[in-house]
Amino acid sequence: MGRIETFLGRLAELQEKHPVIIFLIVLTAILYMGYFGLRIETDSNFDVMFSEDSDTIQLEKLVSNEFGSNDVLFAIVKIDENSNDASGVKDIRDPRVLQAMQALTNSLEAESSVIEVSSIVTAFEMIYGRLPSTLEESKQMIDNMPEELQDLLPSIMNSDYTHMNMIISVNIDNKPGSLERVEEAINEKINQAPTPSGVVIHSTGLSILINRIMFFLIRDNIATIGIAILGIVMILWIYFRRIDSALIGATPVIFTLVFLSGTMSLLGIRITVMIASVGAMIVGMSVDYGIHIVHSFHEKHKQGKSDVAKLTMTSVGAALLASALTTMAGFAAMWFGGTTPNSTTQGQVLAMGIGFAFITTILILPPLLILQRKYLKKEVKNNREKKKRSSSPILTILASIQSKNPKTILGVVILSTLLVVPGFSLVHLDTEGKNWLPEDDTSIDTFIELGQNFGGAESMNLLIILDNEASNPQITDLRHPTSLDYIEKVTELSESFSQIDFVDSPTSNIKMVNNGRIPSKLDEVKRLILENPSIKQDFNSDFSIAKVTIRADEIGGFLFYDLMEEINSISHPQEISLIPQGDTPEDIELNEMLTTDTSRTTLLGFLFVIVVASLFYGSLRIGLLAFVPVIFSILWTIGIMGYIDLPFTVLTTGMLAILMGMGIDFSIHLIHSIRNGLSNNFSIEKSVTEALINTGSAISIATLTTITGFMALSFASLVNTRRLGWTLGVGILMTYVACLLIVPAVMTLQHNANIRKDSYRKRSYED
Repeated sequence: MGRIETFLGRLAELQEKHPVIIFLIVLTAILYMGYFGLRIETDSNFDVMFSEDSDTIQLEKLVSNEFGSNDVLFAIVKIDENSNDASGVKDIRDPRVLQAMQALTNSLEAESSVIEVSSIVTAFEMIYGRLPSTLEESKQMIDNMPEELQDLLPSIMNSDYTHMNMIISVNIDNKPGSLERVEEAINEKINQAPTPSGVVIHSTGLSILINRIMFFLIRDNIATIGIAILGIVMILWIYFRRIDSALIGATPVIFTLVFLSGTMSLLGIRITVMIASVGAMIVGMSVDYGIHIVHSFHEKHKQGKSDVAKLTMTSVGAALLASALTTMAGFAAMWFGGTTPNSTTQGQVLAMGIGFAFITTILILPPLLILQRKYLKKEVKNNREKKKRSSSPILTILASIQSKNPKTILGVVILSTLLVVPGFSLVHLDTEGKNWLPEDDTSIDTFIELGQNFGGAESMNLLIILDNEASNPQITDLRHPTSLDYIEKVTELSESFSQIDFVDSPTSNIKMVNNGRIPSKLDEVKRLILENPSIKQDFNSDFSIAKVTIRADEIGGFLFYDLMEEINSISHPQEISLIPQGDTPEDIELNEMLTTDTSRTTLLGFLFVIVVASLFYGSLRIGLLAFVPVIFSILWTIGIMGYIDLPFTVLTTGMLAILMGMGIDFSIHLIHSIRNGLSNNFSIEKSVTEALINTGSAISIATLTTITGFMALSFASLVNTRRLGWTLGVGILMTYVACLLIVPAVMTLQHNANIRKDSYRKRSYED
């Protein structure tokens, strides 16, 4: 017996003597960590997907520092389609609507967090100094507005006159709950506004949208954990035929979640959009350890053996430790090899979760099983016959084929791999923001309406930056006419794209107050800006950076690349450079980072898992054997993802590391069981059969519970979370199939080769 088995045996002896005391000690520690777990914080910022030194974060900081960090929210005023009031508003230009908007504007601007409110009412007051009194007058006054304002009307009033847009500039600090307080204050003002019959007003905005997404992520996390635990308890109840055994088997899962949340709180790790689904994943993976211990304990108890706890811990404990270490090694590849906070934090939390799962399982399960045997006198039903009628015949037939025709099994494996390979070309990475949007939410539906009715739901900044360190600079101020000429060319080029709804730039604002022309002298430009401070908002304080803002329904990759190609063809002064900043450049950088992360963590995962398995068993051959099924399961998973149109997302880039950890887990249990049979002088046929019937049954139920835990994510509100559940579910199923097919077949070939080698040596010695 090795050191690990000796330690586990002594631990079991202690647990046999003092089960209550050990249980209470662990329970006390869990309650202590639970106190901190309740204080864990959330962070809804999507910037957690980027590293601090990324271009995205640096440009965001630049824009925030130079132009301020004010947020923009929207109040959408629209005709109520469900209104049956014959005297209600039918045209959004109705003076009753305008008067309500004016009252709401005054009420909102009285709020300390609101900087200003812009709408059609602002235009009426600026041009005419009053609101119209009749609908006909309203139509006429809108038609007679200056051309410069006519160009802006589509951004505040839709074409069929059913929607108006109120643009609310707000100042939201970074303190927890600030956004919620601002949103609550705005909604309160909206509810108090004298809204006429037939009209409704809803607030929305990107900040509100992100906050709602985080709300759904947290709600989904709690719901999917509950669904996963309930599903697992039901499966264990059916398998063990006892509700107490099912609850005991699930207890370490709950303890693991409590300990993990407490540790995250103490380490300052917040729940972000990237790790909000970790709870259900940990449930799915950690129940595996409990199943093996409960299964082994019951088997030995039914066989009438003494020292059941000690025999259980020494027989399966080492394999559980090996599987936990290799699973943690897979996650460590994400933790230490990831290049983004997305990978590193997810890897860290998952690695800690698996470590806690193993520790809580070996500490809490034996005492609970001992107490169950002592105080619940009802014998555990012998399900062996039931299993023989269900899963065992299939596993027995599979074992017979593998021990007699292992090459046939491996041939099937290779043929299956060739069939799924074409699916590789169909897999893609999907980072579109719409995958974070749940359905049937007023704020989110209103945000979608914003884009549909006014355009410009997506925006991108073109930052024109002056290099003051350029040699012999001719331009030292972006107000210089030469600089403005370049900015105007960029503006006109951007406006020429039909997909772009609106372009705001320093030159368009200068032209608006200067009869449609740009001054040819610097002094005249300075005078205009001094007389019209609103122009200054598109420059930073020292006029070394200017901002051109582009709005469109969607600024996808094709539009972005076409636009940038055209802009880069414009000649510009050597002192000036142009850098895009916004959602589309962020998506492009994120795609590049995720692709790099996936490749890097996968390669490191291969290395880490093989090294840990080889060191644990003292054999590189066993380490490689344990890993072979993982390679095939990953190939099968990716191919199937392509065939069923299941893309990679920001949440599934670590999927390969997860499959490596789980796949090596299944392999280790089978290898351990077959080696034990051979060490007891069983034939390879009997060793494989016993391994598949006993360990294979435990792996089967562990696979089912793991898939249940992962598939609980498919009930989530967000598309990305649902995709994560399906991806992991498919991956674990493929891992299970690969391990059952490959490990026994390869070990049979190895054993037969060793027999032939020994026979050849014996004959050589006799000769």
